[in-house]
Amino acid sequence: MLVTGAAKRLGRAIALAAAENGADVAITYRESAREARALIEELALHAVEALAVRCDVTDEKSVREMVKEVATELGGIDVLVNNAANSRPSNLRKLRSRSGMRSLPRTPADRSWCRARRCHT
Repeated sequence: MLVTGAAKRLGRAIALAAAENGADVAITYRESAREARALIEELALHAVEALAVRCDVTDEKSVREMVKEVATELGGIDVLVNNAANSRPSNLRKLRSRSGMRSLPRTPADRSWCRARRCHT
């Protein structure tokens, strides 16, 4: 299982729940290295494989490198939880217009996070 943006908040909870149920888990983080390391230590307590990879999901090269590393280390990616997000507070009332919605990030991970079966090679 790969959970993007999992060093904190909801992604962290998802990764922990997966490990508690026996899943090997890879997580990504962009700036939260300390939190990612702490989560990996916690995941390892559940006797599963756990891996943290720094990745900027807005950069296609970074995503491709991360997918390759995770697939190699864990033997493939069976489940993707595309959780990475910009967590800066925003005023949702300002996002009513189409122009406001275009400002939301669209990531390479959203479009083709690993082109399906390539994760298993």
